[in-house]
Amino acid sequence: MKRFRMSMMAALMATALAVAGCGGSGGGGGGEATGPTDPSKVVFETSAKTLDPLTGGAMSAAVAINAGGSIVGISGNATQQVRGVKWSVNGADGSVGAATTLEPLAGFNYSAAYGINDSGFTVGESEDAGNTVVAASWAPGSATASKLPVLSAGKNSAAYSISASGKIVGESVNNSDLVVPVYWSSSSAVPVALPVLSPGGSGSAYCVVDNANGSSTIVGESNDHAVRWRITAAGAVGSAEDLGTLSGHTRSIALGVNTGGVIVGESEDSTGVTSAVIFKDKTLLGVVIPGFDVIDLGVNGAKSSANAINDSSMIAGWTNDPSGSSLTALWLALATPVNTVNTSLSGSGGFGQALGINAKGYIVGVKSDVGFVAIPR
Repeated sequence: MKRFRMSMMAALMATALAVAGCGGSGGGGGGEATGPTDPSKVVFETSAKTLDPLTGGAMSAAVAINAGGSIVGISGNATQQVRGVKWSVNGADGSVGAATTLEPLAGFNYSAAYGINDSGFTVGESEDAGNTVVAASWAPGSATASKLPVLSAGKNSAAYSISASGKIVGESVNNSDLVVPVYWSSSSAVPVALPVLSPGGSGSAYCVVDNANGSSTIVGESNDHAVRWRITAAGAVGSAEDLGTLSGHTRSIALGVNTGGVIVGESEDSTGVTSAVIFKDKTLLGVVIPGFDVIDLGVNGAKSSANAINDSSMIAGWTNDPSGSSLTALWLALATPVNTVNTSLSGSGGFGQALGINAKGYIVGVKSDVGFVAIPR
């Protein structure tokens, strides 16, 4: 299964980045869709705009974008060290600013940025004085990293998503050397290990959004199954809810959720083929009942994944073409049929993945070995 790694160095060197995010500030905001409900009708600017690496760097990837057009991700620098970076896209004319560095923790040479909220607060990971990779944050307008509090084990951790109100989720290694999902109620709060599906299990939390009633929804994985956690307005943490898999599949993962409760991710069969999916609460006569529907977004058996969703139910991800190359993709959860897919962002040539989407439908990701942002007309 695709999951985040404690270090992105190997991914950068391999050029085939496999990171995924929450798309920006949780679900991305924006209410009901106002554009076409058929994703093939969505038209983007003539070409996706390149997000250049840091000066002297060879590779970059854009992971998340907020409503204001601030984009975060990773880049190589002039000595090919990994750095968290930030770009900005001007909504008025579509111009893109140069990459700026989100510095590592003091004295070290590694950082990566995975999530940003609409206030500009950024989360990711860096390396501390004990050579441990730890969850990190960068305050709005600052390039200086701060270490997020860690579990008592004090081992590796990472932060992948931050909500509008500043709630943060990610993963950490516990005292049993297992990677477990964690939740920070704020950047200064001690993390809470989220429940897993079975005793002694593992997992990760990839996306968090705030709901109108003050509660929060978190999605991720546990024991190779997509899961949902719900946090009440009072801060009580609910149990891990198993979202299931497509029929005949063995594994799944949830990567994004919007404030309407629509969850996206992927489901995997026994041969390792992944399909982009939507997870939804089951309903009967308009009433939510126990269980989840898993809806296949895949096209003609090609590998695919849904990485992020905004509040207009626009879904960003990737799907393979007949040659096996992965192409950036856009779905609309409101579309009929839902598995209609728009790959016009990909253009000609090789590897590409859409990793994040904001309230305005701006899509970010990586094509070949550089980041991009695509702006709908």
